[in-house]
Order: sequence, then C-alpha cells, then structure tokens
Amino acid sequence: SPDGHGTSLTSVKTANMGTSAGFIVLFAALWSGVSSYEYQTIGMSTKVDHSLNLQDAGYISYTSANEQYDNNQDFRVYFEAPAGKRILIVFKDINIESSQNCRYDQLDIYDGTIYSSTAEPERTVCGSSQPDFVSTGNVITIRFKSDGSRQGHFRLLYTVFNYGSNCSADECKCTNGRCISALLHGDGVNNCGSTDVSDDDSVCDNEGYTVLAMHGNNGQTLTLEDAGYISWTTSNSDYANSQDIRVYFRAPTGKRILLMFYNIDIEDNTNC
Repeated sequence: SPDGHGTSLTSVKTANMGTSAGFIVLFAALWSGVSSYEYQTIGMSTKVDHSLNLQDAGYISYTSANEQYDNNQDFRVYFEAPAGKRILIVFKDINIESSQNCRYDQLDIYDGTIYSSTAEPERTVCGSSQPDFVSTGNVITIRFKSDGSRQGHFRLLYTVFNYGSNCSADECKCTNGRCISALLHGDGVNNCGSTDVSDDDSVCDNEGYTVLAMHGNNGQTLTLEDAGYISWTTSNSDYANSQDIRVYFRAPTGKRILLMFYNIDIEDNTNC
C-alpha cells in the first residue's frame, strides 16, 4: 500500500476513442511487512515426536535450512491441518538413498496419527522422485529412518486444502476441485498438485472470491477482507469510454495490500 497503513487508491481514466476493454486485479490483505506469501520450512530433526499445526502451505525438510540428513536416524513428526481439511504433499526435491524396498534410508508417510513402529505406512519413499501424496483426513505422520552408510536430503511442499463445490471467500478453486488459500494464488508455486495446470497460467479460478466493482463506487472507500478481485463491474464486463474515477481500498489495521494483475486488457499507448 502507498501509505503503509493498509489503504490503497486505485483510479481509472479512459478516453472517448471508441475502444474499451477490461481488467481483473487480484488483491490480498497481508500483515504489515509481508509483500507476498512467505513459505516457512519445518525442520523435522528438531521437532521429534512433536505435533505441528499446518496452515495454508510450506515446506518440510530434515532441517529448516534444507541441509543433508544425518546417519542412523529414526524419528517421527505429526502434522495436523484444521478440521475438515486435507494435506497435499508434493516431493519437490528428494535425494534419499535408493534401494529395493527402501531398506537403507526411507521416509514413511502415514495417513493419520500412529503410535506403533509396526504400523504400515501409506507411502514409503526413497530415490529422487515420487508422485504426490494426498491424505484422507487432516492428520499425517512422517517417519524418517537412515542407516550409517550415506547422506541425502529431502524437501516436501505441503498444502492444506479441501474439496468443495464452492470454495469459501478466502479460498480459490483449482481446476482439479481443490480449494486452497487465496494467498497462494499466482505466487509461482503450484499448490494445486504437480499434475495440475502450471502457475505460469492460472492455478485456480475465481469461484468463491468476492469481486469489488469500481464502477458505481467513485470516491468511495471499500473495505478489503482477506482476498478477492477488483474489476470494472462485478461481472467483469468491459469498461466504458470517457471515464475518470477513483476508489479507495482499505485493509484491516496492521495489514498491507498486495495487488496482482491477474487479467488486464487496457488500451496500450506511450505513457498510458
């Protein structure tokens, strides 16, 4: 935001040239000092037997600095998303000693909370690539084991999501039906799943977003909550000719406003 206090002024001016088009701007209300979604890395080696709460998205690694794992390790960490949510795990960067049945080094993922070393995991991981893992509930357990022969590393991307015919106002909907936090949209990380559309295109559509119209709100101050769209009209119709309006947008105290130019088609010329 220009003033650093969660207020932004957006103006639209058009000429009477017989040409009109449209625009969609995605907004997100972020805490002060945050310019885009910040992915935190959870280091498992310092969270042995801990139960950790997951929000939105982040990374899981051996250490928070994504360092190589140590030899002769055997521990587990529990991860819990909010009730009603599920957890997507994408294996972004793994190099775990490969062997038949992963008998040397391995990363075991359990669908739920386990307390027995004899429980069977849903997925046993080693090598350098793996398809995505999707939990059936809101809790997973990850167990890491290594022998004494060699080191490696792993970096997993987790995303908290749910399925729904309609996403909530603070979520956006992926083309595979997953609802993810709107703050993750367009940040260059594919939180929908590695087999879904590229982030260079569109990670998710606008189902569930609030659309704020500038037309009809000239000189008004509109309050922003979480995330949504700003357009000429709520139906994203083309803007009219010969317009000169401005609208003020205010986020809650302590938050700033991130604007992402999701889809714009405004007549191009020198100096606009």
